[in-house]
Amino acid sequence: MGRKSRRWHWTAEDDPLSGMANMFDLWVVFAVALLIALVSRAGRQGAPFEEMTKLDRFTVGEDRLTGAGERLGTAYRLQSGEVVYVPDARTPADRPRP
Repeated sequence: MGRKSRRWHWTAEDDPLSGMANMFDLWVVFAVALLIALVSRAGRQGAPFEEMTKLDRFTVGEDRLTGAGERLGTAYRLQSGEVVYVPDARTPADRPRP
């Protein structure tokens, strides 16, 4: 009595597209990883500018100030009259304490 051939015993050695299923899975994983990387990068783009605060008015006094303190940065007056403050490269935590 001959054995009956079953579907799940069939091997895909003769099928030229049998490896494409694995390649499709690989590209799906790659696409999902790329989307996750792009979304996480887009969320971090605005972080350096969160500390910036625009002042509506800046008043300059004629009096010379005296007292103890430390230099925190530099202020520049642009041609438009706007004053821009640029903090020093070193953070306050990195500065030596007197």
